Amino acid sequence: MSCSPILKTLSEAVCTHSHSTPRGQGRFERKPPPKIHNLSASGDSTYSLLSPVFHRNKMPCILLCVSAICSIKQRALGDLAIFNADLENGRQSHADEISLENRNLTPWESWLLDKEKKARNELQRKFAEELKQEEERQKEQQRKEIKKTLAEENHKEWVRKKQDLERKVKEEKLEKELQEKASEEQKRIRAQEKNQAKYREWLQKKKEEEQERKKKEQEQEENSKAEQLEKKEKAKKMFEEWLEQAKIKPRPTLHSYGYVNGKLT
Repeated sequence: MSCSPILKTLSEAVCTHSHSTPRGQGRFERKPPPKIHNLSASGDSTYSLLSPVFHRNKMPCILLCVSAICSIKQRALGDLAIFNADLENGRQSHADEISLENRNLTPWESWLLDKEKKARNELQRKFAEELKQEEERQKEQQRKEIKKTLAEENHKEWVRKKQDLERKVKEEKLEKELQEKASEEQKRIRAQEKNQAKYREWLQKKKEEEQERKKKEQEQEENSKAEQLEKKEKAKKMFEEWLEQAKIKPRPTLHSYGYVNGKLT
């Protein structure tokens, strides 16, 4: 397993130790560089890590300590390989942890183990929290999408109903206009037919009146002719009667009376 987090932690610790020495209190006593022990052989391997020989000007020593810590961690965590894998997946049992803690570990290894467990627990907590937040975010996003979809569907339904209503109103208006035009046309036709009927009736009446007038005129003419003929016949008859009477009537004597120069003679 990678030891870069430990390197970072150690570097921070070294810097803390190197800069945390107050001025005026002297320096740590210099000691010979620690011997490189077989770090996997005994628990004394933590001595070099706990010794205050770290100094910012002695990088070789620091590198040796870093290498030692990596070796310690690898040895300490070598037995935790299965435990760490199961711990990452959240399936390791409490009995395994107790069994591991009962091993003969140095204080430094116990500290590393406890720190690793805390770090992993913190990572698991953060991961669970982030997972929960991600789930909440996804749920919120889904709710927003559903709300947006419903809003779009409602808007589409509203637009469709509005278009249907407008089309229905337009069709009803057009139908009403057509009915009004048809009614007006029928009224016009009926009025025209009525006027034509009245005209025909008037024309027939005028024709009948003309015929009656002509008939009366003809009758009057015939009556006038008959009266004239009757008068003529009557006058002729009276003349003939007078003429017959004149023939048989004695003639009167003649008396010669006259006036000459104003005097009767």
